[in-house]
Amino acid sequence: MRQMIRERLLAGDTDNEVYAFMVDAFGQSILASPPTSGFGLAVWVVPPIGLLLGTLVVALFIRRLQQKPSRHSIAPIAAETPQARDALGTYLHLVDIEMQEGPTRG
Repeated sequence: MRQMIRERLLAGDTDNEVYAFMVDAFGQSILASPPTSGFGLAVWVVPPIGLLLGTLVVALFIRRLQQKPSRHSIAPIAAETPQARDALGTYLHLVDIEMQEGPTRG
């Protein structure tokens, strides 16, 4: 390939003519970088946009984790009503009795 390029340049072809010749002979894959038009443009545009969107999503996720819990967060039932506190106390008392008696066979 280098020899072909030298021959073309010695024959008086410009850089653009050599590029065109090589692309015609071997296809777009011969170029070190994709074209900046058509489908090749997506290769240049999509990765930076994806990186920006990914960074935005991570930043929003981290920001949401750092926020204080809202007033609509789930609070312990025992703190909500006196009846719930009494029911919880009764349940815990029954658990204590069961633990003191040991395992039951049934």
